Amino acid sequence: LRTDDDGRLIAEPLKWGGSSDFVAFARATALIIVPQGITALEAGARVNVVRLPG
Repeated sequence: LRTDDDGRLIAEPLKWGGSSDFVAFARATALIIVPQGITALEAGARVNVVRLPG
């Protein structure tokens, strides 16, 4: 997560190499909650997040 110039939180995707890419997961600061049945999100879409400790 990062904060934009207006103070809004912005979630940015990590480069991810698949389910065995533990390094990318370890770098994550948050997870987004994607509703069941949704397979893609447009850039700028509002999402719910779960912040990760660290």
